[in-house]
Amino acid sequence: MTRTTLHRAASFAVTVALCCSAAPAASHSVPGVSVAAIAGTGTSGSTDGPAASANFVTPAAVAAGPHDELYVADAGAQRIRIVSPNRTVRTLAGSAPLEFGGLWAAPGNVDGPGTTARFSEPEGIAVARDGTVYVADTGNKSIRRITPAGVVSTFATGFGAPRGIAIDDAGDLYVADAVLGLRKIASNGTVTSIPVPATRAYGVALLPQPFTIVLSDDHGFLVGPGGTSWYRIASDKTSGPPIQGDRHLGVPYLLAPIGPRAIVYTDPDTGTVRYLNVATFNTAVLEQGGQPLGIATTRTGAIVLSDAASRKIERISGFDARDVVDAAVDALPPRRPGTYRVLEIGNSFVWWNNTRVDSIAQQIARGIGPKADVVPVQMVGSELPAIVSYIEEYGELFDMVILHVDDGTIGNALLERGASAWHDPVLKSLRSLRESLEREHVGLLVVERPMPNMLGPAEGTAHNIRENALAAPNVTQKDAWDAVLRESGAHWTDLWPAYMRDIRSVRVEPIYAGDEHLTPHGRSVTAAAVLQALRPLLPARMR
Repeated sequence: MTRTTLHRAASFAVTVALCCSAAPAASHSVPGVSVAAIAGTGTSGSTDGPAASANFVTPAAVAAGPHDELYVADAGAQRIRIVSPNRTVRTLAGSAPLEFGGLWAAPGNVDGPGTTARFSEPEGIAVARDGTVYVADTGNKSIRRITPAGVVSTFATGFGAPRGIAIDDAGDLYVADAVLGLRKIASNGTVTSIPVPATRAYGVALLPQPFTIVLSDDHGFLVGPGGTSWYRIASDKTSGPPIQGDRHLGVPYLLAPIGPRAIVYTDPDTGTVRYLNVATFNTAVLEQGGQPLGIATTRTGAIVLSDAASRKIERISGFDARDVVDAAVDALPPRRPGTYRVLEIGNSFVWWNNTRVDSIAQQIARGIGPKADVVPVQMVGSELPAIVSYIEEYGELFDMVILHVDDGTIGNALLERGASAWHDPVLKSLRSLRESLEREHVGLLVVERPMPNMLGPAEGTAHNIRENALAAPNVTQKDAWDAVLRESGAHWTDLWPAYMRDIRSVRVEPIYAGDEHLTPHGRSVTAAAVLQALRPLLPARMR
C-alpha cells in the first residue's frame, strides 16, 4: 500500500487482502522488546465487543485518550472505534455496510450523532484532554470533530490530504497534509499554513522541551524548534546531521512523541516501528513485521500501534526510552530515592548507536545491583577542561563519577603538538577534579580509552581500509596518558589490556564499528572492565 490517498473500493480491498495474507512474523533489534495484540482477531470486519473477538478492516491510525482508552481510525470500515481499558471495542462514530467480502465500506460525508455520521477514509486521529476527538477525514479533505458523546461535526475544511494530527497545550491542532504541507487549526477553527520546506507531509509530533515540531515527509524528517526554523534529518543520509551508527531511517509515516526530544514512528514501506532522538540522532528499530500505520504513546509511556496487515491494535513493551543526557541542552534527571548514583561522562564514546538496555551505563548499573542509578552524560566534541567544569558543577549530586578520557578529550591543537604540550594542562585538570570531588566526598574513576589506531588493523578496519590507513598499533600517546593518570593521584583504569585480550581471543564481533564507535560487543567488554575497576571503590553495601 502506498502512502498516497488510500485506494478506493475494490482496489483498496484487494491491496489490503494481499498484504495481509503473508505478513512476516515480527522481529526486534532492541533486547527485551516484545509485541502483543490488544484488540483484533486478524480477520476483516467491524464487529464490536470483547477485544479478542472484535475485528477491524484497516486500522490506519491510533490515539490515546485521557482515561487510557485507545481511539482507532478504521479507514477501511469508515468508522472511529474505541478500545476501552477493560479490552472492549465499540464504535464511537461512523457506519456503512461492508462490501467486497468485508474488506471495504462505502465512504460518505455526513455529520451527526454516532453511527448516523459518515466518513471517507479517516487516516489520522488525535484526542484532546477533555476527550474531544479530532479526525483527519482524508477522503473528504477535512478535519472532523467528535464530542465525547459521539456527535460528529465538520471542524475545518480546505485540506488536500490530511494525515497525522497533533494537539498542543493550548488546544491548537497541527495537521500534516500530504498535499499542502503543515497546517495549524486554532481552537476557534481558523486554519493557517505553517511555512516548511516541504509540500508533502504525513506525520506530525510535538515535543515539549523546548517546543519543537517534528514532521515526516518523503525525504525523512523536518525538525522545527519553536515551530519557526527547520533542519532536516534525511532518511537516506544524503543531507542533515550524522545519524548514530550511520543508519538509514526508513520511510517515516505517522509519529508520536516519547520523552522530551524523541519520537517513535511507523514505516509501512519496510514494515518497521522505529525510535529517533531528534537531538542526539540516536535511532533503533523496535519491531519489524506487518504493515504498521498508526502509532501513539500513552500517558504512562506505553507504545501502541495499529497494523493494517494483521488488522490488530498492538502494544510494544520492554523499550526503555531513557536516552543519554546531552550536557549542552538537557537537565539531569532527578535522583531516585535510596539509590547509589553514578555519573558516567565523556564524549560520544559514552553513548553511540545504542539504547538504554545495551548501554555501558545500564550494564554497569546491572553489575552493581538494583540500587544503582548510572546516569550517562555526553559532551560531544568537548575537551577536558569543559568536561571537568561540568563535573565540578554537578558532581555533588552523585556518589561516584566515571570519567572517560581519550585523545579526543585533549583537543586537536594540543594533541598535534605532542605530549610535552598537553601533559601539564591535562594533569592540572585531573588534579583539580580529584580535589574538588574529594571535598564533596564523591568518588572518582578515570577510564583511559585506547583509540582504534592503538589496537592495530583488527579494529576500525572498515574506516582504515577506506582511508588507506591499515597500520600496526600506534601506542605513541598511551605511555603519556599512563604517566599523567598516575601523577594525578586519581583512581584510574586502562581499557587497553581488556581490549587486547579480546582481540587476541577467538571472537565474532569487533570492539569498534566502522564509524570508530563501539559495537554492542565493545560496549560489553568496556562495561565489564569498568565494573571490575569500580568494585573496590564502592561502599561495602554496594559490593
